[in-house]
Amino acid sequence: MFGAVVDGGYLLDGRIALLDILKKKVSIFSGSGDFIRCAGCGGNGPGEFQAPFSLAVLSNGGFAVSDIHSGKIVFFDSSCSFIRELAGFQPMAPDNISGGANSAVIGQRMNYYYDDDEAEVFSGWEYCLWSESTEPDLVFQENYYPHSSD
Repeated sequence: MFGAVVDGGYLLDGRIALLDILKKKVSIFSGSGDFIRCAGCGGNGPGEFQAPFSLAVLSNGGFAVSDIHSGKIVFFDSSCSFIRELAGFQPMAPDNISGGANSAVIGQRMNYYYDDDEAEVFSGWEYCLWSESTEPDLVFQENYYPHSSD
């Protein structure tokens, strides 16, 4: 039934959602543990995953999955149907997400930038809120350091 469960959560109606990185899907169970259905599968298309890594329960009753290698967050409704995705995160999608208000996603992502004044590359982590775009609506915290190839 499982490959490697990496994340999970209780949906708003009490069902349990488990994210499996090896099987590339979300398995949905009743609160008492009975299997109900799956969402997502392996692939590159809408509602498909390459490396699903984090699951967030959303305020609308659905859930979102961060697919770090595809650079996207995939959104499903409460019936496990694909709704939409935020695609184009660089260098990768957030590796840890949770649900925010109005079905937005809060998460942590690795990022980097080149500082012209310092003539140096900086890398680090950002903690952000995303709703409709891969550009954050809000950056809560940034931790950047001069990048070292060591």
